[in-house]
Amino acid sequence: MLNALKFKITVPTTFVFLNRFLRIADADSTCKQLACFLAERQMQEYGMLKYSPSEVAAGAVNIALRSLRGGTGAWTSELASYSGYSEEKLATCVRDMQNYCTSSGGTLGAVSKKYSLKKFGSVSEIRLAMLR
Repeated sequence: MLNALKFKITVPTTFVFLNRFLRIADADSTCKQLACFLAERQMQEYGMLKYSPSEVAAGAVNIALRSLRGGTGAWTSELASYSGYSEEKLATCVRDMQNYCTSSGGTLGAVSKKYSLKKFGSVSEIRLAMLR
């Protein structure tokens, strides 16, 4: 099998899905940085392992779009179609992501510190749009 594929294989990580969803959303650099921050931040949380890499990526893009483009209508039907997730399907994952990103507890601050730097657009300081 591997010989037939010439050993050209990849692992479907969160960042593979993230790049695809960001391309579909026609995201600007700030949105890309914010989505990357959100996705990378989730890698530190054991509780996020219950979600697939594609769901975490879709949740990160959803939060980034809502935070930067103003809430409703940011998650388009095209994004829902390509990702396979409606906003309703993403709600639980998005809420968990928001809780982890806004909680002040814990000692793991490296990702937030990294994305607070100017070269990463200081996106960790952006106020996230919260789902109710």
